[in-house]
Amino acid sequence: MLDAEIDGQRSLVAHVVPGTGLDPGTAAGQLDAFLARGLPRPMLPAAYAFRSAFPLTSSGKTDRRRLGIEQAVLRMPFSGPDPDPEPESDVDPDRHGLVAAQVRRGVRRVLGQTPAPDIDLFSLGLDSLSAILLRRALQDALRCELDQEDIFKYPTENALTRRVVSILEREGEGL
Repeated sequence: MLDAEIDGQRSLVAHVVPGTGLDPGTAAGQLDAFLARGLPRPMLPAAYAFRSAFPLTSSGKTDRRRLGIEQAVLRMPFSGPDPDPEPESDVDPDRHGLVAAQVRRGVRRVLGQTPAPDIDLFSLGLDSLSAILLRRALQDALRCELDQEDIFKYPTENALTRRVVSILEREGEGL
């Protein structure tokens, strides 16, 4: 695995020589499913570069300088339901809207893009370091105590918004 720039963002790229029976057209999803069983989301590759063979140096080692991402097959972002949705409550719609706007602003500042609210942020390049930046941005903007674990447990804008609203309600504070 190497890091590379994809869409203006540094990302982790797994270089793969597919074995027999592994179709590069469907392999990214199969590899994602396999790796997700043992790796946390921030450690999953953002892309797979499929090749017929690894370029080698004169000593027979992989020549990393010649590994490019020209043939990379980008995996699709997760867009299913939130992994831990919170039950609906009697949330003030104005508060929810203000929190959602701040979460969206924080995500845009950290990731440099504005994803759909139900897209997993880790599939778009959020990693452990940028998760720290996102947490700090949200805490500063919303004046609430957000645990670092919350960023990993609630990885979409919708889930983060609901989490922050519940924290604000519990703390009895508001925007």
